[in-house]
Amino acid sequence: MLHQLSDKKLYLASVLATSVISATVLFSQSPSSKPFRNIEDFILFGKEGIHLAEDVQSLSGNIGSDKIIEIQERSKIIGHLFSQEIKLAENTEIDGNIITQQLEQTPTTKILGTTSKEITFPVAKIPDIPDFQIGVQDIEITQKDFILPAGLFRDIKVKENASLIMAGIYNFRSLRADDNSAILFDGPITINIQSSFRLGQGTIVTPKLSNLSVKEIKINFTGTETIQIGNRFILGFRLVAPNTSVDVGEEALWRGSIWAREVRVGENSLISKEDSFEKESDLTKVIEDQGLKFISNEILILFKNEATQFDIQQVVNLINGKVVGFIPNPLIVKIEVPILTIQDLNDKIQLIKNSNNPLIVEVIQNLIGR
Repeated sequence: MLHQLSDKKLYLASVLATSVISATVLFSQSPSSKPFRNIEDFILFGKEGIHLAEDVQSLSGNIGSDKIIEIQERSKIIGHLFSQEIKLAENTEIDGNIITQQLEQTPTTKILGTTSKEITFPVAKIPDIPDFQIGVQDIEITQKDFILPAGLFRDIKVKENASLIMAGIYNFRSLRADDNSAILFDGPITINIQSSFRLGQGTIVTPKLSNLSVKEIKINFTGTETIQIGNRFILGFRLVAPNTSVDVGEEALWRGSIWAREVRVGENSLISKEDSFEKESDLTKVIEDQGLKFISNEILILFKNEATQFDIQQVVNLINGKVVGFIPNPLIVKIEVPILTIQDLNDKIQLIKNSNNPLIVEVIQNLIGR
């Protein structure tokens, strides 16, 4: 059984609810009918195509292509779609306008905005990447928190379970991060990569602290080799790759944007152009206990501001969860967990509390009202 929340928890619940509601309002408002063609307004732009798999949620930003956009079953998009051809599978939902010469949809497709054939090409222009020189030194990172000074290098490789910290301007021939490694940005950064860029499964490539926006993290890629990104990763940056395709794995969490020749996003992925985001809660999972209503498979955690994404992910892994919401200030994380009963949820909350993590201020259920 759930114990009564203390005054401290009730206050925290109010703060969390206010923050999450604010984020929801920010991302859920239907876009205006005025089309936006500035590349900065696009979370995904692929000159030759955008392909989203099943159960993808894009929570902010437009999606565009000069040729085709394909969105598979049960995906939800908050933003406008621009393309010559758009294909929407069953049970997809578009909270925005659709501008295309050819639209294919099903009876279960839901379009909350308007549709129009008045489109001009190119839909948007990917910015040019200035020429750059690379260095001759290769570096392989095998330790935690290795600090690489800004500069020119050749091949950079981050080995499994190692972590790299960067800030400034870098020029590389290649950058590779193995499975379960991390690249953390300690300040605004631009990384120029010439020929190869790969990220393994479970990688974390984000700002180190929540006060650094993903809009200040820029990776430019001039090569033609496909950029491959593994499953279950957490990324936060803008990727510009005009000459190649970007293949994003399954169960991705990406804050930022991708502008490339072609973009593919794997199933069960969550993407947002903004720093703050929140996946809509499943209201069929609302339960009540001792007069309190809450989402039965969600936990809210208030972290201290010095917590890094790596710190957050360690807590998430402790309870076999998945980040589905993030607010930088105050640093609040919403976690979705696999549970069967109220006791399962309580056990996971208690497991977090028993860890005595000094970076955690409080952890509670995701309350619905009081």
